[in-house]
Amino acid sequence: MTKTTPPLTDAEFGAYAEPSRWPLVVGTISILYSVLGLVWLLIGLAGIFLGPWLQSAMMGIDPVAVPTALVIGQTVIILICLVLGVMLLVGGILTCKRRRRGPRLISIWAVGRLVMILLGIGFSFLTLDLNVQYQLHLGEGVKEFMEDRGMTTEQIQNAVPTEEVLRSRILVWPLVFFAMTAVCPIALGLVLSGRGIRADYQSWE
Repeated sequence: MTKTTPPLTDAEFGAYAEPSRWPLVVGTISILYSVLGLVWLLIGLAGIFLGPWLQSAMMGIDPVAVPTALVIGQTVIILICLVLGVMLLVGGILTCKRRRRGPRLISIWAVGRLVMILLGIGFSFLTLDLNVQYQLHLGEGVKEFMEDRGMTTEQIQNAVPTEEVLRSRILVWPLVFFAMTAVCPIALGLVLSGRGIRADYQSWE
């Protein structure tokens, strides 16, 4: 009489099944993206406070103070994004180690990052006029710098944008930048929300 082999339990099947590779992929992407993002944010934070000094040191023009509202708003946004960046870094490391908290931290980061992108767009629109006036003042300093060095009117006009051009740039470029930075959080959020992947990481320690 043939002896029937009982089916494997989930634990026994898991011991024989090849481990999924997505944690390493998602974790590595999260780590790389967070490191690059943290470096970029720190450079941006330094630029807010060192900008006027760099204007004077590198171009010899009188420093133009950044409006207080822009300094406070940009600093707060960057500091919150730094916290989110650290969260993504920790989440990526834990995901590579197959710890349940890793994907959860990445998912929280994805939602928080998208919220900050929307707030950043709103801040850009609210401070549009203030930013344009600041850029115009800065342009006046650049214009004087170029005139002192005998540059032609055409060269000055090419280097110093008009108010209309400035307004267009300040409206368009933030939207392009924010759209690009939204790709990663959307992609990671969608991947981690998949039923199979959720079931996988919920079984981790």
